[in-house]
Amino acid sequence: MHNELTLLRKTPMIIPIDYIGIQKSSGRGLWIFTEDWTYGGFTVKKGFVTDGGSIPRPLWFFLNPTGQGMAAYVIHDWLYTTHELSRLESDKVLYDLLIKLDIGWFPSLSAFWAVRAFGGGKRSWDAPGPTENDAM
Repeated sequence: MHNELTLLRKTPMIIPIDYIGIQKSSGRGLWIFTEDWTYGGFTVKKGFVTDGGSIPRPLWFFLNPTGQGMAAYVIHDWLYTTHELSRLESDKVLYDLLIKLDIGWFPSLSAFWAVRAFGGGKRSWDAPGPTENDAM
C-alpha cells in the first residue's frame, strides 16, 4: 500500500516557471511564473520572480536550491515577499513543505534555522523580491 508521501515523491511536480537569467546582485538564477500556481495551500501569482532556495553554493550538495525542495523554496519566497504570514510562520511553512517533499528532517531543520538566523533584515524579509529587471 502506498501512502501520499510515497506517491508525491514518485510523481513529478510541474512548476510553471521560465528561466530568465542570472540575478545581477547575487549571481543566482532567476525564474518567472508563467501562470498562477497553487501548492501547500498558497497561490503564487503569474509574473512572480524567484531565485529558488537562497543557499550558499558550498552547501548545494546538502540542499539543492532548485532541486526536490524547489516548491518549498518558491512558497517561502512568495511568503517573504507578500507577508501573508509572519516571518516565523513563513519559516515554519518552509520546514513543513520540505518535510512533505521528503527532503529529510536534518536538511529541513537546517534550512529552517538558516532562515531564522539570516532571513531577517534588508536582504530578505524587509526587501522586495527580485524582478525581471534584476536578471542579466
